[in-house]
Amino acid sequence: MILTEHQKNELDTVADSVAHYIEDHLRETINWQMPDALVDDLQEDQFMDAMDYAYNKVLQLMTE
Repeated sequence: MILTEHQKNELDTVADSVAHYIEDHLRETINWQMPDALVDDLQEDQFMDAMDYAYNKVLQLMTE
């Protein structure tokens, strides 16, 4: 079956919404899973770098 452009556009909207939900949930989960000792050792800019590092690592592991 071939999808129409309208159907593809609607599915693109669904995929975009799901991707944003997963990203938000993933970042919250990473924050929750980070050990307190690690968080306490990080300065604010390091914390953001750590969050980005963990987020990208999870994406890498999921796509291998």
